Amino acid sequence: MPPSDLVQHLVQGDVFVPQARSQTSHLRQQRRDLPTPPSMDLADRHVVQHLEGRRYVARGLVCLRLAFPGQRGDDVRSAEYYDDVFDGSASPDLNALLTVFRCMADFADAAIPVTEINGGIDYTEFKIRFLTAYQVLRSLQVLRDDPPRTLTPRSAGYLGRILDAPEALAIMASPAKPFRNLMMHYGPDTRVDLAKVDLNDPLFGLAPYYYPSCKDALGLATLVNQALSHTAAALNDWAES
Repeated sequence: MPPSDLVQHLVQGDVFVPQARSQTSHLRQQRRDLPTPPSMDLADRHVVQHLEGRRYVARGLVCLRLAFPGQRGDDVRSAEYYDDVFDGSASPDLNALLTVFRCMADFADAAIPVTEINGGIDYTEFKIRFLTAYQVLRSLQVLRDDPPRTLTPRSAGYLGRILDAPEALAIMASPAKPFRNLMMHYGPDTRVDLAKVDLNDPLFGLAPYYYPSCKDALGLATLVNQALSHTAAALNDWAES
């Protein structure tokens, strides 16, 4: 599903302060009752299901409500919010989608551990952090490369700050795309020498194969941490400054 179609499924959602937490149970029940649009593929459904009702720390307690055409609550304060962030009042739909990316990056950066207490790498936690960083960066690449869309010079500058950072360039390097596919359960690249696969390694010994600058899984986890932290900070600055 193109980003423009996904935007159509974003509610004019609510921005809640901590005192309004009591409302969230009612909203969760409302979200459970919402149908899944048949046009959404499995990846989009996963994004929606993952983001619904999640709370993120970004200048207070922010809740995003995701709904579908014809489903609208009484509170539409975020209609004003989307006019004031990211690309400005001319792009409220784009700003709503960028807010989703901002929350994804903030949540993965702040709530998902980089390493275990013993310094090891948890496979599931690493996957969440890596795939979040990759998906947000790839989506921003598509936005920057979209010829019909005209961004403000300020927005273009922030996109450059995010996408041209060394850690972002390393994560998104073309030869590393098969690693992203592996993390998405697509199976190992047929070009990989199976003799290099180490089932005792948290990332199967493939971190240095796809990311030569990383000598092991911990090195790649550190690179992902740098990319995710930089991206989250830049998105927060872009939204609020």
